[in-house]
Order: sequence, then C-alpha cells, then structure tokens
Amino acid sequence: FFFFFFFFKQKTAYEISACLVGSEMCIRDRYIAVPVKNWLNVVQRFSVSWKLPESADPATFIRGATTFDVAGGSTKDYKLNFLAYKEGACTFTLTFKNEETGEYIFYQIQINVGPPEPYPEIEVASIVRDSTIRVITIENPLSTAVTITKSQFTVDSNYIFITPDTVTISPQREGAIEINFRPLVVETKEATLRLVNPDLGVFVYKLLLKGLKSTVQRSMHFKVSLGSELVQTFRFIHYVKAPTTYTVKLQRLSDSSKDSPLTEFKAEQTTIQAPAAESNSGTELSLGVKFEPNTIGESRAILAITSSEGVEYSCLLYGHGVAPQPQPITRIQAGKASAIDFRNPLSEKAEFAVRFDNPCFSLANKLAGLLDAGKSVQLQVKFDYSEGQSNTGRMIVTTKGFPAWVYYLHGEK
Repeated sequence: FFFFFFFFKQKTAYEISACLVGSEMCIRDRYIAVPVKNWLNVVQRFSVSWKLPESADPATFIRGATTFDVAGGSTKDYKLNFLAYKEGACTFTLTFKNEETGEYIFYQIQINVGPPEPYPEIEVASIVRDSTIRVITIENPLSTAVTITKSQFTVDSNYIFITPDTVTISPQREGAIEINFRPLVVETKEATLRLVNPDLGVFVYKLLLKGLKSTVQRSMHFKVSLGSELVQTFRFIHYVKAPTTYTVKLQRLSDSSKDSPLTEFKAEQTTIQAPAAESNSGTELSLGVKFEPNTIGESRAILAITSSEGVEYSCLLYGHGVAPQPQPITRIQAGKASAIDFRNPLSEKAEFAVRFDNPCFSLANKLAGLLDAGKSVQLQVKFDYSEGQSNTGRMIVTTKGFPAWVYYLHGEK
C-alpha cells in the first residue's frame, strides 16, 4: 500500500527523511501505519508533530499520539488517523523528535484521496402512496457553520424527496436530514442518494426501496331505490410529476352471484388526464361513479384506475337496490294530458301494466308491449274533473316479480 524512500543527511542532529505515498477513500477514518526506526540501542521517546500546508482543505483532519516510544534497535509502527472529506491530493509532514538529543526523523506523506465509499445500505419500506421517513445524520467537523440545502441532493428515484429545504449545522455538531419515501407501485428497487456540499464534499448513500401492497381497501356504498340513480365522487391523489393518462375500468366481483354484464355501475369518464404534480403533496383528482340498480338486492364491483407507469388506485363498490319509492306529486290540468317519464330499470325486457286508484285519472296513450331494458317512455296522464269526486290519486305501474312504482297525482280544474 505504501512505498518508502529514505534519505540520510548529517546535520547538527541526526536526521532521516522519508516519503510515503498512498491512496485513501474520503469521508472515512483511516489509520496509516508509519514505520519508525530507532537508530540507537536504547529506548527513544519521540515527540510527534505534523503540519498541513496552508493550502490544505479545512475538511482534512489528522489525529495521533503526541508521544511515541520505540525500543532500541527496532522498528515500530506509528498509527496515524487520517480523515478527509473531499477528493484530491493531500501532502503533509510528520516529524518524530527526540527532545533530549534534538535528533529527529520526518516523513513527507502524500495521500491521494479518491471518491467516497457509500454508507451501509439503508432499507426504506412503505405502503404505496403512504410516506415514510428515514433520518440520516451529518457531522460538521469544521470550526464554522455549514449549510446543506435540498438542491445539493440528487437521487435516481422519483419516489424520494428530501426535507427540510435547508439545514444549518453548527461547528462540531450534527445535523439531521429526512429521507421521505412515497412509492406509487409495488416493487423493490435500489437507488443511490448523493449529497454534494461545497464545504463537506460528497456523501453517497445506497438505498433499498420497497413499495408494499396496501392492506386497506377503499370502498363506496350505494343504497338506491329501483328506478332511481345515485352519483358519488371517488377522489384520489395524483403524485406523478409528469402528465399522466389514467384508464378507468369497472368489473363485477368474481364471487358475485350474477354473471351478466355490469350495467348498474357506471363511471362518468373512461380516461382521466392528469397534469404533472407540482409538489410532493400531489394533486387531487376525482371521478363520478353512478349506481343505477336493475334489481332489488346486492351488487358488487371493483373500480380500477391505472396508468402505464404501473400506478393503480382501486375501490370496492357495494350497491344495494331497494323497492321503488313513491314519486312526488304531479299536477295535472283538467282536460290536458301531462307527461310522466317512466324507464324500465331492469336488465331485460319487461311488460308493464298501468292502473289508477281514482277513475278521474286515465292514460291517454297505451304502452306498446314489452319495454326494452333501460328504455324510457312518456306516460300521458289526463285528468277529467267530476263534481264530488276526489281530485287526488295514484298511478301504479307494475311488472311481474317486483314491487310497484307509485306516482302521486293531483288534478286541477
């Protein structure tokens, strides 16, 4: 690792000079073994000193014992601790002096400091779209304060962001930096985080990032009477920092008793165009989901919103169709027909019958046989005023196997 050149010179005191050349990685403590030879046959005690040139970087540190004993006629390694925060060449003088005789030996030591070794791997795991934090500490060994900003960090992952924006570390103190991880897909991936600071040099951190599947499933519940509909809004946060197209799909749950196509749930859009998220907090997006039951009972489906990048949002949909509810009063002018809309809410063709509980009300038109699934028709209802007869009544629409639809009527002269 080191090689030595010894030069002997005769001065007023015995002097030996040597040159050591080696390589070290920066931002790590390294012990340099310096062989010190005792040219006398008796024990010598040396005082040890070292001197860095004025041009040396302030983030370079040398530590070692200030006294060192070597047995007579032997060679002993002196361990010198060398710490450099920045890459480059460093040259300094190391001197061992016998204070009693004035004799000394000195070394010109040159160390080429290379790129830093990465710190031990940091594992960061989080459920998709949830955020977790790992804290790293950075020591400031200098005699002046050091400022670290978010812009000094680079990382090859879109799911990592650094907080706070700025940290000022006092002299000989430590500062804390937060690594925030919010995965958007289920995967395990390695990443490298680098900090390049003008005062402290380069720090490299290896990250093992794990996006975990959520154990919590969002859900929406609908309770709607047959013949009616309800729209609810599904909201989600878009975190991708690039324009993204989401595809919307609805699928009946496989364990449902129905095998028919899914018609009772409908999404108001088949795609969602999302702009790039401007911050780490993301952008809220929304989608309208409509439930329109076609029978009385339970319907279940799953809503899936996906992107080509692998981002996925899902929601379980629970729909409960209940018996038709009586409709608000329709006012009908005597001698004039008023239209009342009626739609076949069932999933198949059906024949409907219309009757009234007051003979003053009647149907001006007739229903023509079977009514297709989902098709609407206008029922023209007329009112014939009759003295002494009630001017209120009900229109009752029925079909086999289902409760009736009731429409309240009020006749006016």
